[in-house]
Amino acid sequence: MQLFKWILFIGLIALAGLPAAADELRIVSLSPALTEIVCHLGGEELLVGRTAACDYPKSVRQLPSVGRFGTPEIERIVSLRPTLVIGNDLMNHNVARKLRELGIEVRIRQINSLDDYRYWVDFIGQKTGRRKEAQAELARMDRQLAELAALPDSRSSALWVVNAKPLMVAGPGSLPDMVMKLMKIKNVAGNANNEYFKCSNEWLLRSDPDWVIWAVPGSPNARRGIWSKVAAVRQDQVIKNISRSPVMRPGPRFLENVLKLRSALAR
Repeated sequence: MQLFKWILFIGLIALAGLPAAADELRIVSLSPALTEIVCHLGGEELLVGRTAACDYPKSVRQLPSVGRFGTPEIERIVSLRPTLVIGNDLMNHNVARKLRELGIEVRIRQINSLDDYRYWVDFIGQKTGRRKEAQAELARMDRQLAELAALPDSRSSALWVVNAKPLMVAGPGSLPDMVMKLMKIKNVAGNANNEYFKCSNEWLLRSDPDWVIWAVPGSPNARRGIWSKVAAVRQDQVIKNISRSPVMRPGPRFLENVLKLRSALAR
């Protein structure tokens, strides 16, 4: 089996070496947010592959999948003969190294902040020849940021749950923490030592948030268990069904959905 895989990989290397048109840009995106940026700037026709997590806009679902987010399969990537592979993170960094050895440009960088988003919009705009579209997107982003900055300070606090069992919440420096700062809502875990951390039942009860943002499937049980002792849950002050929301992936729809979330928390 190993011999077969090696022969297959050598064959794919040979296939990758076939010449493409000199001006042909072939992009494989390993990130839902980056896939969305490419499409938003008008470069969807340049995409030749994606991960299974890249599902927006719906039209990209017709593209070949190279595997799961964070764990793409190098053989699938190479078979698509990309000239550029973009992504946020790789669990196996040897994937990027092997692709570069084949002469494929690889750009890997997280997108956990607005500065990261600016970087990617500028980079993709340059690579795809859509600088004007990139400038327009950054200007739109600045207008949305100004709208958020003009909002009055909120007196509310929130707990952002990123995992139910074990219970894990978002602390300082995390993407949810940035979202709460943009919304001017206090993160009750803002003084923790880690970006994401497991919390005890005792800590949960002491935190006493006004809102619980439930960013995982399901919902906290208000009738029994530890959540029945949390006032926000008993009072139905819970934001649910955002595990796949654009607020969880900084892309072109990110800030408009941050504004929507702020409105929901203000009800």
